[in-house]
This record gives sequence, C-alpha cells and structure tokens, in this order.
Amino acid sequence: MTDNAELIRKLQKAALQPLSLSTEPSEKESYIFGQFLGPLDTEATFDGGELISFQNNLTREGNTAWEANMNSRFSDYNSWLVLKSSSTRESLTLLLKYKSANRFQTTFVENSCEIGIEKTELGNQTQYKATTRNCGNNNVVRDTFSVGLTFTKTEKTENIITRYPGEAINENHLKYVDTYKVENEDTYYAIFKWPAMEKDGVTLDGLSFELWVNENDALISRIRIWRFNIV
Repeated sequence: MTDNAELIRKLQKAALQPLSLSTEPSEKESYIFGQFLGPLDTEATFDGGELISFQNNLTREGNTAWEANMNSRFSDYNSWLVLKSSSTRESLTLLLKYKSANRFQTTFVENSCEIGIEKTELGNQTQYKATTRNCGNNNVVRDTFSVGLTFTKTEKTENIITRYPGEAINENHLKYVDTYKVENEDTYYAIFKWPAMEKDGVTLDGLSFELWVNENDALISRIRIWRFNIV
C-alpha cells in the first residue's frame, strides 16, 4: 500500500461464504438447505417461497455458521437467496435451482479468494485499487468494480463494470470514471474524475467490488455474487 493510501478493506477472505447446499424435492415443492459462514448480524431473504428458518449453530474461526431452510413452492423458475451483513459491508447472492432431485453442492471456488481495497486521493481525482489473490479459474470467477452513475439531465442511472484487457472502451463513461484490470495482474482500478462529473451533473450512485461466479456444471447454485459495498 502506498504512503498516502487509505485502507478500505485489508486483504482477506470474504466473511460471508457458502459451505454446503442440498435439496430434497417432493411432488409439489422442493426443500433447499444451506450452510454458510457469516458474522452475527447476518440476515437472509429468499424470493422463491418460504424461508422456514435461518439460525446460527456453530462458530468456526471467529465466524458463525448459519443454517438456512427454504421451501421452494415454484417449479418453473429459479430464485435468489440473499445474505447481508452490515458490520462487514458484504452481501452474498445465490441463484438456486428448483426440482434438483436429491443433490449436494459442497465446493465453492470463490471461498479461497482474498480481496483487499485501498483509496488514494490524486488531486481532483479519487483512485480505488482492488487486489485479489487465490480467486481460482478466471473462466468461472470474474472480479470487478461496479459503479453506478446518475445523470441529472436524463434522470437515468447507468452501471459500469471493470474493463478487462482487450475489451472495448466506453468513451461516454471514460470522461467520468475509468475502471480497468491490469493485464497479467490481479489488480483493478476505479478512477473518478470529479470536475467532469460536477460540470455535467453526474453523481456517484454506488460503488462496490464484486466477485461474479458462473459455474455451468454446479448442481444447485450456478450463479453466485459476492459484493463489498464501498460507497
């Protein structure tokens, strides 16, 4: 970390982590059970039926192990389970499959990932730098800043994600913020250009660093999103 940088998040693993998922279907509904690591203030919401219970039972390495029991009443689409912790500024979102028969999922590649974030003021610009370690297969896990910009003139909010090497540059957004991954490094930047934003009536509506997981062969949860809220 540079001398004038502010540490936003030290390099460490996520506090919210999936440990296991299992399903137990019946004729008209499906039960999904999940175990997760998370702080004591972890909360859960489920949009696919009933969250029968969400309670903590065990403590592992300073984190609490939570158990979720869900009743999925719909068979024609999937649903989302969202865990949030205000104390760590983290959230974990999982897309869960219905009617998955008796299945188990106990491997989650993102759990080994370490994420660190620092902030540096550079005159009339602000630079956020994220560093990741041990995040696994880049074909499965995508690390990215997520930036929300609100345009006063149009009253629209646009979301911008980190540009990877070789991807096209959006010149309209580059005037206000540049977010990119350094080639051959697990380093990511988001640089805000405040004078241009102020001049054009553009405001920052949100900033987070996220891990997007897309495992096509996962048995229960193919898509998972871990998020650390910065602004």
